[in-house]
Amino acid sequence: MVVFMSYSISDLARVLRVFSSNNVKFTIIGDTCIQIVLGKESFINDIDLFIIEPSIFDNERFYMNLAISNGWEYSYTEIGTPRLIANINGKEIVIELYENYLDIDIPESIINKSRVVNINDLKIRILYPEQYLVLKARQGVDLDKLKQYVRELKQIDYKLLKETIDKYPEDERKVIIERLEDIGLY
Repeated sequence: MVVFMSYSISDLARVLRVFSSNNVKFTIIGDTCIQIVLGKESFINDIDLFIIEPSIFDNERFYMNLAISNGWEYSYTEIGTPRLIANINGKEIVIELYENYLDIDIPESIINKSRVVNINDLKIRILYPEQYLVLKARQGVDLDKLKQYVRELKQIDYKLLKETIDKYPEDERKVIIERLEDIGLY
């Protein structure tokens, strides 16, 4: 079991800078993107990165070497993708790497439409809150947490929410919409 420690925005930037400086193209897809939009300065959960390149499956040795060269641990997520554990300022920060695999299915058009933010002079891509909400509703997990995020967000772009839902097959849209309705959206 992984225990999550609190870490700062500068710790987050330090971790992400390692990936950027090694030419890894990624988008933050986890709830870290919501916390960034909400202006949080402290984070508790892991960092979920959707890797664009180099592929985590075709280049696993690359990610192992990245971990080793930075004194990080290397293991695997529940679905078999790489999990790196960075030790930054005495804090263990868990970074889980994903691509479209098993129940992770993020259309390229969603990733391409993600936004760029600046964190400690580092430009990174994160999902818009609406994109994150749709992905989590599709998975059907953490719905209580989503409800809380909806309350905390100042506004929701319903057009983007619908555009994101429409990226999925018709048979999945109904379930996504029902789950979003359950958390007070749509």
